[in-house]
Amino acid sequence: MRYTSEQFQPGSSEFTETGPALRVYVRRAVNEPWRFLRFRLASLWDLWGPWPLSKDRPLVRKALLGPPRFVLFALALIGVTLMKRSGLVEEACILGGCVLAISAVHVMTFSAESRFTLYMEPLCVVLAAFAISKVLRDKATGE
Repeated sequence: MRYTSEQFQPGSSEFTETGPALRVYVRRAVNEPWRFLRFRLASLWDLWGPWPLSKDRPLVRKALLGPPRFVLFALALIGVTLMKRSGLVEEACILGGCVLAISAVHVMTFSAESRFTLYMEPLCVVLAAFAISKVLRDKATGE
Protein backbone atom coordinates (compact mmCIF):
# COMPACT_ATOMS: atom_id res chain seq x y z
CA MET A 1 0.00 0.00 0.00
CA ARG A 2 1.31 3.44 -0.89
CA TYR A 3 1.03 6.33 1.54
CA THR A 4 -1.20 9.27 0.82
CA SER A 5 -0.88 12.92 1.72
CA GLU A 6 -3.94 12.62 3.98
CA GLN A 7 -1.94 10.33 6.26
CA PHE A 8 0.46 13.17 7.04
CA GLN A 9 -2.12 15.79 7.99
CA PRO A 10 -2.32 17.05 11.61
CA GLY A 11 -4.99 15.20 13.53
CA SER A 12 -4.86 12.23 11.18
CA SER A 13 -5.77 8.98 12.88
CA GLU A 14 -2.66 7.48 11.29
CA PHE A 15 -0.48 9.48 13.71
CA THR A 16 -2.41 9.06 16.94
CA GLU A 17 -0.17 6.18 18.02
CA THR A 18 3.49 5.44 17.55
CA GLY A 19 2.95 2.08 15.85
CA PRO A 20 0.94 3.37 12.86
CA ALA A 21 3.25 6.36 12.50
CA LEU A 22 6.26 4.07 12.35
CA ARG A 23 4.55 1.89 9.75
CA VAL A 24 3.84 4.93 7.57
CA TYR A 25 7.46 6.05 7.97
CA VAL A 26 8.83 2.67 6.92
CA ARG A 27 6.25 2.35 4.13
CA ARG A 28 7.32 5.73 2.79
CA ALA A 29 10.98 4.67 2.80
CA VAL A 30 10.16 1.41 1.02
CA ASN A 31 7.74 2.85 -1.55
CA GLU A 32 9.82 5.84 -2.55
CA PRO A 33 13.42 5.20 -1.44
CA TRP A 34 15.06 7.91 -3.59
CA ARG A 35 12.62 10.58 -2.48
CA PHE A 36 13.01 9.44 1.13
CA LEU A 37 16.81 9.56 0.83
CA ARG A 38 16.65 12.99 -0.79
CA PHE A 39 14.55 14.34 2.09
CA ARG A 40 16.86 12.81 4.69
CA LEU A 41 19.90 14.39 2.99
CA ALA A 42 18.06 17.72 2.92
CA SER A 43 17.44 17.31 6.66
CA LEU A 44 21.14 16.66 7.23
CA TRP A 45 21.95 19.76 5.19
CA ASP A 46 19.47 21.81 7.27
CA LEU A 47 21.07 20.50 10.44
CA TRP A 48 24.74 21.12 9.60
CA GLY A 49 24.94 22.71 6.14
CA PRO A 50 26.43 26.16 5.52
CA TRP A 51 23.14 27.54 4.26
CA PRO A 52 19.80 26.21 5.61
CA LEU A 53 17.34 25.13 2.92
CA SER A 54 14.26 26.15 4.91
CA LYS A 55 12.34 28.81 3.05
CA ASP A 56 10.52 30.10 6.11
CA ARG A 57 13.64 31.61 7.72
CA PRO A 58 14.59 35.25 7.16
CA LEU A 59 17.73 35.87 5.11
CA VAL A 60 19.60 37.48 8.02
CA ARG A 61 18.93 34.49 10.23
CA LYS A 62 20.20 32.09 7.56
CA ALA A 63 23.37 34.14 7.12
CA LEU A 64 24.04 34.33 10.87
CA LEU A 65 23.29 30.71 11.77
CA GLY A 66 24.48 28.65 8.83
CA PRO A 67 28.15 29.47 8.19
CA PRO A 68 29.36 29.44 11.82
CA ARG A 69 27.58 26.14 12.50
CA PHE A 70 29.05 24.62 9.33
CA VAL A 71 32.58 25.77 10.24
CA LEU A 72 32.15 24.36 13.76
CA PHE A 73 31.04 21.01 12.37
CA ALA A 74 33.90 20.95 9.84
CA LEU A 75 36.44 21.72 12.58
CA ALA A 76 34.89 19.01 14.75
CA LEU A 77 35.38 16.46 11.97
CA ILE A 78 38.98 17.58 11.62
CA GLY A 79 39.32 17.30 15.41
CA VAL A 80 38.10 13.69 15.35
CA THR A 81 40.63 12.85 12.65
CA LEU A 82 43.51 14.53 14.50
CA MET A 83 42.52 12.86 17.78
CA LYS A 84 42.64 9.45 16.12
CA ARG A 85 46.05 10.23 14.59
CA SER A 86 47.30 11.36 18.00
CA GLY A 87 46.38 8.04 19.56
CA LEU A 88 43.27 9.28 21.32
CA VAL A 89 41.03 6.81 19.51
CA GLU A 90 38.63 6.16 22.40
CA GLU A 91 38.09 9.87 23.04
CA ALA A 92 37.56 10.54 19.34
CA CYS A 93 35.03 7.72 19.11
CA ILE A 94 33.13 8.86 22.18
CA LEU A 95 32.90 12.54 21.25
CA GLY A 96 32.53 12.07 17.50
CA GLY A 97 30.20 9.12 17.94
CA CYS A 98 27.87 11.14 20.14
CA VAL A 99 27.68 13.95 17.58
CA LEU A 100 27.05 11.50 14.74
CA ALA A 101 24.47 9.48 16.68
CA ILE A 102 22.50 12.53 17.79
CA SER A 103 22.66 13.94 14.26
CA ALA A 104 21.40 10.65 12.83
CA VAL A 105 18.48 10.56 15.26
CA HIS A 106 17.44 14.09 14.34
CA VAL A 107 17.82 13.49 10.61
CA MET A 108 15.88 10.22 10.66
CA THR A 109 13.03 11.55 12.84
CA PHE A 110 12.16 14.56 10.70
CA SER A 111 13.35 17.00 13.36
CA ALA A 112 16.50 18.33 11.74
CA GLU A 113 16.43 22.03 12.44
CA SER A 114 19.30 24.24 13.45
CA ARG A 115 17.96 24.57 16.99
CA PHE A 116 18.63 20.87 17.53
CA THR A 117 22.37 21.34 17.07
CA LEU A 118 22.41 23.11 20.45
CA TYR A 119 22.92 19.80 22.26
CA MET A 120 25.80 18.78 20.03
CA GLU A 121 27.62 22.10 19.82
CA PRO A 122 29.54 21.72 23.12
CA LEU A 123 30.95 18.41 21.86
CA CYS A 124 31.80 20.05 18.54
CA VAL A 125 33.51 22.92 20.37
CA VAL A 126 35.73 20.45 22.27
CA LEU A 127 36.65 18.67 19.04
CA ALA A 128 37.24 21.95 17.19
CA ALA A 129 39.38 23.27 20.05
CA PHE A 130 41.48 20.12 19.90
CA ALA A 131 41.91 20.54 16.14
CA ILE A 132 42.95 24.19 16.42
CA SER A 133 45.33 23.58 19.35
CA LYS A 134 46.90 20.58 17.60
CA VAL A 135 47.50 22.54 14.39
CA LEU A 136 48.94 25.52 16.30
CA ARG A 137 51.12 23.27 18.48
CA ASP A 138 52.45 21.39 15.44
CA LYS A 139 53.14 24.65 13.65
CA ALA A 140 55.01 26.06 16.66
CA THR A 141 57.17 22.95 17.02
CA GLY A 142 57.78 22.76 13.28
CA GLU A 143 56.23 19.35 12.65
